[in-house]
Amino acid sequence: RNLELLHTISASSPAPSDTTVTISTSDPNLRFSATANGVGVATLNLTIQTGRTVTGDFYVYGLTNTGSASYTATAAGYSSASGTVNFGNSGFVVRGPAGTGANFNMTSAAANQSLDIISALLDSGGNAVTAQSVQGGITASVNVVSSSPSIGAIIASPVTFNGGVGLANTDFDPISGGSTTVSVSTATTGFTTPTTGASLVVTISAPGIGVTGFPNAVTVGRNLQTNATFSLGALAVGVTPITITSNSANILLSNTAGGVGSSSITVNVPNGGLNGSFFIQALADTGSGTFTASASGFTPRTGTVNFAPSGLIITSVRGEVDPNVTSTNPFGRTMTLTAYSLEAGTNVRIDAQAVRGGLTLSPTINSSAALGVVFPAISLVGGNASVDTTFTNTSQGTTVLSIVQPSGFVTPASIFSTITVTINN
Repeated sequence: RNLELLHTISASSPAPSDTTVTISTSDPNLRFSATANGVGVATLNLTIQTGRTVTGDFYVYGLTNTGSASYTATAAGYSSASGTVNFGNSGFVVRGPAGTGANFNMTSAAANQSLDIISALLDSGGNAVTAQSVQGGITASVNVVSSSPSIGAIIASPVTFNGGVGLANTDFDPISGGSTTVSVSTATTGFTTPTTGASLVVTISAPGIGVTGFPNAVTVGRNLQTNATFSLGALAVGVTPITITSNSANILLSNTAGGVGSSSITVNVPNGGLNGSFFIQALADTGSGTFTASASGFTPRTGTVNFAPSGLIITSVRGEVDPNVTSTNPFGRTMTLTAYSLEAGTNVRIDAQAVRGGLTLSPTINSSAALGVVFPAISLVGGNASVDTTFTNTSQGTTVLSIVQPSGFVTPASIFSTITVTINN
């Protein structure tokens, strides 16, 4: 009822010339129109062009929702024919990104979601069978309502269906976390509310925060640190503080590479920004812990830190002296010590990582031979992964240099834990 169906009439053979086909009905509940938005009539003349077998398009209107009606088609030179139109209920359904009447999810930071409002023929159970446009001569006003406007609002309602229109649009604006039901209805005479498809539920959540350590854990050596990052699921509106909190006594956090770690820090994201960085410090060499990043208007995210042993290795020896050069003066030798996280159980090195901020290491280096090898005091300051040191000697020969690991560090399983040096001068 109140809808229209596009139709044509076919002849059994091509028309010898332009031929008029007259369709007519005596039933007051059935009408025809040559255009989608025209007023319906009981009798309509159509044309089959020369050499063709089909009329132009016309529209069939239903004026009731029960029973059926017949019509007759006549044309000179052809036998007359009759047809039957069955009537049914009609209504309006709502379609979102997941389909007609299908619930969907979105975040409060997402752009407005377009919703389609569709006029449809209904079956006896009130279910939408097929989309059909509103018939000419009728204007239907359809209300689109959100049950919780503070969670999600409809931008434009009601929407209007003029004759020949079967689809109208409005936008849904996600505002805050929660769920709301979007439903459509009309008070226009002749339409009914469908059993299914006339409503859907929209669930809105805050945008998330992506962090280092989620979904894959990050490994940090004891008394070392790693640079970590986070990213917002939506652009920051105004300066947005992100609070990062340790959930473990063995995790400290810092805003800067050299900063002393604490159990909680705040990183401000500028207006329109998405990303930020911080440092994760580990106080243990076994097990794991977590930390959480949170901010107003965003869904919190928890990252995982796996703890690992740590150790210092010798990564370079520079400044070798040409053995053919003789001198009574000692020559300098430069070495680089680098901190690494190590694989638990094997102590194989994993990654070079900086010493945690606030901690300064003072390793020493032993010489296996009495060659007068002397190192100055070594300081590996928090926030740095390596330090250079230079030794002097008073005698020639070969010696093995080895690092005396600081407290809390272990000897790595590496050929660079010790190094053999031949001193020629």
